[in-house]
Amino acid sequence: MIEPEIHGPSDGADREAGPPVGDIDGGATPPPEPDLSDVDLEPDRPVLGRLTQKDAQMLDAWYFRRALRAEVRRPYVTALLVLANGLIFGMMAAQGVDLVQPHTGHILAWGGLHGPNVAGGEWWRMLSATYIHIGFLHLLFNMWCLSAVGRFAERLFGHFAFLLLYTLAGIGGSVASLWADPSVVGAGASGAVFGAFGALIGFMLIRRRSFPIILFKPLMISTLLFVGYNLYFGFMAEGIDNAAHLGGLVTGLVGGALLSRRVPAHGQLRSKRRYAYATGLAAAIAVSGVWVVERIPQRFSGRPVVFTGDQVHAFAEFNRAVRPLLERSGRMAEFAHRVEQQTVQGRPPTPERQHEVRNLAEQAANDARTAKDLPVEHRNLRLLKEYAAGALEERASGFAALARWLETGDPDDHAEFVSRQNAGNEMIRKYNTQGQRLQEPGP
Repeated sequence: MIEPEIHGPSDGADREAGPPVGDIDGGATPPPEPDLSDVDLEPDRPVLGRLTQKDAQMLDAWYFRRALRAEVRRPYVTALLVLANGLIFGMMAAQGVDLVQPHTGHILAWGGLHGPNVAGGEWWRMLSATYIHIGFLHLLFNMWCLSAVGRFAERLFGHFAFLLLYTLAGIGGSVASLWADPSVVGAGASGAVFGAFGALIGFMLIRRRSFPIILFKPLMISTLLFVGYNLYFGFMAEGIDNAAHLGGLVTGLVGGALLSRRVPAHGQLRSKRRYAYATGLAAAIAVSGVWVVERIPQRFSGRPVVFTGDQVHAFAEFNRAVRPLLERSGRMAEFAHRVEQQTVQGRPPTPERQHEVRNLAEQAANDARTAKDLPVEHRNLRLLKEYAAGALEERASGFAALARWLETGDPDDHAEFVSRQNAGNEMIRKYNTQGQRLQEPGP
C-alpha cells in the first residue's frame, strides 16, 4: 500500500524503434545500465526504444525510489519504534497486566494519559502514553500500521526528522486528547501513527510537482482512505480517542509540509531550515500543551457544564457525565476485590501490586471530586448527584483502606475496606433506582 512496486518499462514490442533511453534530445551515447542490485526490480531487461508516457513515468518513479533507498538504506528508526512498543508491552505482561483488557489502574501506573495527573506535574505522560497499549490487539494494529507507513515516511524525511515528526505527533495527539476530555485514561501510539500518515500527506502536497505522478495518485488515495475510514470508525465506535487521532494527524500534516525536501536531498536532510521549522513546530505544541493543561482544573471543577432544562433531558445529560465515572469505579472495585481475595487466601501482594492499589485509590478520589463538583441546578438531580458522588467517595476511601491493609496487615483496615465497598454498592443501587424514576417526564 505504501511502497508500490515499480518495475522498469516494458520491452520494445509495443514501441517504435528509436534512439536509446536517455538520448531523447539527440545525444550520441546512451547512459550505462543502472545498478539494480539493491532494489527489488527486474534488472536484466534492456531499456531500449522510444519512451512512451507510461514508460517515462515508471522510470521516473524508479529513480525516485532508488534515490530514497540510497539516502536511507535501512529504515531502522521504524524498526526500533516497533521494538520499543513491543518490549514495553512485554514488560507489562510480565508484571501481570492483562493481555486482552488491562485494568485502568495498570495503564495509569505504566504511564497512561490522565488529565489530573498531567495537571499535577506529570507532563511526561503526554509522551509515555504513546508507548503504552490497551491490550494485544491494540498493539498489533498500531504496530502493523506503523510498520507499513513508517518505512516509506522515514525514507522520505530521513531518520532524525521522522523520529521527530513521530514524537511531536504523539505529543500533539495527547494535547488534543486532554483538551477533548481530561478525565479519560488514554494510551496508544495511534496519534503518532496518524501523524506519520499526516506527514506523508503534507510531503506530497508540498512536493507534488517533484513527486512521481505514477506514485502520487495511488499513494494519496490509499492514505486518505485509510485516514478517513479510521476517523469515521472512531466517531462511530465507543472507547476510541478520536481527538488524539486528529491531533496527531494535524501535527503530522503541518510537520510533513514544513520538513519536506527534494529527492534526491542534495544536503537538505540536515539543512538549518529544516531544524528551524522543527523547532518552531515543537514550540507551538509546547505552548498549546501548557494552555490546555492549565485549564484542566477548571474543566474538572465542572463550571462549564450546567444541567438544566426539563427533567428527562437534564437526567440524560447528567448521566452521560457521571456514568463513565461509575463504570470505571465498578471495574476498580472488581480489581480491588480480586486483590483482597488473593491476600485472604494467603498470597501476599507484591510491592508492584501495592503500588497499583495506591494508584487506584488516587484515581478514584479524583473521580469522586469530579462528580461532587458537577453543578446541578435541576432540583430532582441533586439527590442523584449525592448518590453518585457518595458511591465514588465510599469506594475511594475503601481503596485507600485496602492499600493500608496490604502494607500493614491491620484487620481494622480490612474491615473498613469491606464496609466502604458495601456502602458504595448501596449508593449505586440508589442511584440506579432514582435514575429510573427521573426518566419519567416531570416538572
